[in-house]
Amino acid sequence: MLDGLPAGHPLIPTLEMAVTLRLLMLQDHPERRPKAEDMILCLECQGQGKGCATCGDHLYVRRSEAYSFYIAAHGDVLMYGGKPGQAAKAFNVLAEGLTMMAYYPGGVTLGPLHFEVKPEWTRVVHKTEPPSKVIVNPC
Repeated sequence: MLDGLPAGHPLIPTLEMAVTLRLLMLQDHPERRPKAEDMILCLECQGQGKGCATCGDHLYVRRSEAYSFYIAAHGDVLMYGGKPGQAAKAFNVLAEGLTMMAYYPGGVTLGPLHFEVKPEWTRVVHKTEPPSKVIVNPC
């Protein structure tokens, strides 16, 4: 997704900062950590149902499915723009999804960005070498 962006596109540094800040906030509040199996209100229909292809009129879907379906359907607005508010919502869904996946073994890599949190590590540290990496180190 990020490989096709023109040089200097603001998505990469903005996404790096947003996910890093989310991870830093969660280190003091681990109970707020987003979990893939959590059931959340459908992001597509906002709980309206009415023939929603994402939730099948169930109104709630697993967090991992909601994020992946939303980014698959609306990720292009992050690169090319869209209606007011669309890019912001897609950005926040992507950042929250990357934050959630950073807790999985091996973390998550998206283009030049890598995010990882290991259970035995207690503190998130953002490193500048190598660039565009979030590394979690033990205290």
